[in-house]
Formats: sequence, C-alpha cells, structure tokens
Amino acid sequence: MKGQTTGAITRSHDSTRFDVAIIGCGFEGGVLGTILARHGYKVLMV
Repeated sequence: MKGQTTGAITRSHDSTRFDVAIIGCGFEGGVLGTILARHGYKVLMV
C-alpha cells in the first residue's frame, strides 16, 4: 500500500481522486453513496 503510515492511519498521496461521483444527491443518491462508501469506494457527492 502506498502512502504514509502513522500508527493505524494510512494516508495516500493521491487524496483527491474518487472512485465514484454522484451528481444530484437526493435521497436515492445519498443511499447509493452510503452503500458504496461502506463497501470501500471513495465517493464524491455533488
């Protein structure tokens, strides 16, 4: 895993990239974003 490790926290140098971008965060977008984030995806909600 790349990045810096400080104790139990690992920080990636590439912190501005997201796996998924959800545009229009109504109820359905929020639910979808929550599900994806809980499965380990980096989610951007706009």
